Amino acid sequence: MTSNVPQAVSGRRITYTHPITAQVLPGTIALIEEGNLLRCRLDTHRLTLTVTDTSDKVTYLEETGTLPVPVPAGRFQPIPEEMNAVRGNVPLAVVGANDLILLTTDPDAAVAAATAYLPDMGFNPDTVDWSTLEARWAVFEWPEDPASLAWTHAWAVEGDDQAVPLFYLPEPPAPPVA
Repeated sequence: MTSNVPQAVSGRRITYTHPITAQVLPGTIALIEEGNLLRCRLDTHRLTLTVTDTSDKVTYLEETGTLPVPVPAGRFQPIPEEMNAVRGNVPLAVVGANDLILLTTDPDAAVAAATAYLPDMGFNPDTVDWSTLEARWAVFEWPEDPASLAWTHAWAVEGDDQAVPLFYLPEPPAPPVA
């Protein structure tokens, strides 16, 4: 299918400015559907992002990429769509049993995001020992298996390749049994 925007063609390289993080992310138009919906694969990410061909978040580049777009493996820096949720503009994910990682460097924003999300997990934020909230660095990795959409993480130190600063909150106390 073709788009109403001449530059919007399958294989065209683009940049996408993320509306939450303001990151400028490179990618490739993988497919065009319904005349104006672009299915874009962002470099180092496994999700397919859908945007309109006239979105102000998309910049069309001159070069074209390979199709089909290769499935990435290895380290990457996550975007909100790859996490479990976003609360107060803070992307977050549940890891391990019920631990939280919160992609922010602001401890107040981390507490606010966790406080907003914990009830969705069945936990009462009033029972959390907030002194256990830790600033950490982590790396995120896609497995070699291209069929897997699940990423893994490992603790890192500042300066590690593609390490991301974040806050970690261990599983809060279990809610009381009624």
